[in-house]
Amino acid sequence: MKTIVYKNSQVSVYIFPDDTEVTLEENQITTPDFAIGDMNSTDSELIEDIVDPPADWIGHKYIYDGKWSRSPTWQDMRDIEITELKKRIEHLEKTIK
Repeated sequence: MKTIVYKNSQVSVYIFPDDTEVTLEENQITTPDFAIGDMNSTDSELIEDIVDPPADWIGHKYIYDGKWSRSPTWQDMRDIEITELKKRIEHLEKTIK
């Protein structure tokens, strides 16, 4: 496997099978299926021959710096939505009483 990470944080944004051609260019990153316009060779790094990506890997969730670790800034959108819904329910309950 291979991953594209941000150089400054090592946050893993994409992963690909070993045989996928990934090219870091000055203004974008290209793959056989799509181009990544918001990353480039200046701010990103392609790390190859990685092993055992987490089974629940999602872009931005993990840092890869030779080993995988959970990114401290990653939040699951479902958790955020649940928190917002709880706040709305509390507000509604207060207005009903």
